[in-house]
Amino acid sequence: MTLVALAPGTCPLGLGSSDQGFVRRMNTISDDMSGPVASNLVLLSDLGTIAQGTKVRFLGCVDEYVVPTATLRLKHKYPAASSTEVVNVDIVHVLERIRSHEMEVGTWINVIGYVERRKEKGVFVQAITVWDAGLIDLSAYEKAIEAREAAA
Repeated sequence: MTLVALAPGTCPLGLGSSDQGFVRRMNTISDDMSGPVASNLVLLSDLGTIAQGTKVRFLGCVDEYVVPTATLRLKHKYPAASSTEVVNVDIVHVLERIRSHEMEVGTWINVIGYVERRKEKGVFVQAITVWDAGLIDLSAYEKAIEAREAAA
């Protein structure tokens, strides 16, 4: 396999400037022959406090699909007494693999991606994979995440 070094600020394949961070992360992963960085399992409500560039895995319910920007808006009202959190998930890099039912309003999906900070207001994640959560016991999921965080 041949690795080509890119000059800082350049992007192969004519990708836009918003894609350059994604390309840099992929280049970093390919430089580390031990494999990709593991994701951190988090609650959607915690994404706003997580550092930019952190690889995360979370569960959310599709509230809206914004076609022009290939963005899924996911919600998860947790904890119950809090306001509903919304996360904008950029799915442009997974459009060829995502199934249409995974973009339907009301579908619970798992997302692995990188936290991004943008000029727009809100929380953004660049998805690297998305899959249907199927029938889930939301209460059990929330308790499991809490127990995992308490043990850490």
